[in-house]
Amino acid sequence: MVLGTPAGTEQESRAPSLGSAALAGVLATYAMDLAGRRVIAPALGEGSGGLGRWIGHMFRGQFTHEDITKAAPVTHEAEIGMVAHYGIGLVLGLGYALLLRVPQQRPSSLPRALGYGVATTVFPWFWMFPARGQGVLGLRDGDLRAPARALCAHAAYGVGLGLALRP
Repeated sequence: MVLGTPAGTEQESRAPSLGSAALAGVLATYAMDLAGRRVIAPALGEGSGGLGRWIGHMFRGQFTHEDITKAAPVTHEAEIGMVAHYGIGLVLGLGYALLLRVPQQRPSSLPRALGYGVATTVFPWFWMFPARGQGVLGLRDGDLRAPARALCAHAAYGVGLGLALRP
């Protein structure tokens, strides 16, 4: 329910505002990070990281790598990765709010947000992992933990988004 609006009104059927969705995207990214450290890493091991290194190399004009872990370090790559990670979370939160407006206004719900979060896994599976030399789905080495970590992290993002935007 939207604050200050009586229950059962038309306001409950509306998509969240873009501002609230952007903030929810940042909060959902924090939920993703928290789940990654507390649940996913203990269960599936640490990921290779490298987002800041990958983006840092993009600033230099290199968009793909044979193996991002062997690429030259980039000054402030941890900071670049953090800013990029939360910026991406914010943009994906906006995307969720926009999708809730097509073809008609719909409120956010936990199942919708979870589905959206899971769907966003296509970005690392089919763009980021291959560009960083990890192969499609991160399966270059045949280790199923890379795609599983991404799927679980993006599911946590979806749950965080759903909780942050619950009507």
